[in-house]
Amino acid sequence: MPRTAHFPEVRRGDAATVLVSPWLVPAAALQRAAADSVLAEREHQKRPDAMLALTTS
Repeated sequence: MPRTAHFPEVRRGDAATVLVSPWLVPAAALQRAAADSVLAEREHQKRPDAMLALTTS
């Protein structure tokens, strides 16, 4: 059975805007590495005050 993505609750009252950005990678085996690199890069940057969450799947 294929894995399903689990997304954060986007209908929460304190979220005025939800941004979704699909990334296409050349092979399924590269998906985790791509997601981990996004999170690692953001980890060293100051999060904007209005940013409530950053999620990868």
